[in-house]
Amino acid sequence: MYKKLSFIVGLSMALVLSMSLVSAQDTAIPRGGTVVISEGQQAAFVRNFNPYSPDPTRWTKSSIYEPLTVYNPVDGGSPTHWLATDYSFSDDLLSLTYTLREGVLWSDGEDFNADDVIFVFNMFEEYPALDRSGVLPYLDSVEKVDDYTVKFNLNQIFTQADTLIGQVQIVPEHIFSAVDDPVTFTNPDPVGTGPLTNVANFNEQVLELCRNENYWQMGEDGLPLPYIDCMRMPVYAGNDAANFALINNEIDWAGNFVADIDTTYVSADPDNHHYYFWPGGATVQY
Repeated sequence: MYKKLSFIVGLSMALVLSMSLVSAQDTAIPRGGTVVISEGQQAAFVRNFNPYSPDPTRWTKSSIYEPLTVYNPVDGGSPTHWLATDYSFSDDLLSLTYTLREGVLWSDGEDFNADDVIFVFNMFEEYPALDRSGVLPYLDSVEKVDDYTVKFNLNQIFTQADTLIGQVQIVPEHIFSAVDDPVTFTNPDPVGTGPLTNVANFNEQVLELCRNENYWQMGEDGLPLPYIDCMRMPVYAGNDAANFALINNEIDWAGNFVADIDTTYVSADPDNHHYYFWPGGATVQY
């Protein structure tokens, strides 16, 4: 449901992908500011920004770390190129080659390239517990063709290999290669390629991520995304507390269940209070 300003979390693998504010104005898209949201988080936050953990901190995936490809559930699961600009199977279907996006920087200014991608999948081989996507049973080896081309050699024909490989969140080799045990590593100060990588405020009750000044995607106004400066999520004691905050204009976007939403929410400010029924991703969702 949307209030005052609509917050769109781009394309997701569940997440995140680029962030934008959409205004009712016909011309300029507004920039700056902090969007306060509630999306059902009731428990205290634990600082773990390792995307391969069983339960990483909210927004670790997509807001901080990005995949090679995003599959859009609203468009029948069609692929959208992300950190990769293209991929193709070999004629015998036993290899899959990705062309990576050039000019992408990690949030600390280091270049993103094929070495990062190869490192991630080799790390899975060494630490199989990190392979949350289940790539290893189909993967024979990964090789570097050049700085922006990576070839995945499969041990069998598997025409859905692109969905497993493409959705893996890529982490920086220059950070994770220095970690003694990436399985238990909590990655408290993340370095990513996503739109919101700066952990500006973190405690058990508040998570606030702010913009990555090196983000590679451009907005409709020709300037780098994200449109917002920060995204903040407080912890609420329960759904009722979150809805009370929503009705009292303390949050800008909510993914909570709101009973009788037209009466309890929209009618309070019909010009600015809106909701949206998400067309994909679950049997019942809005």
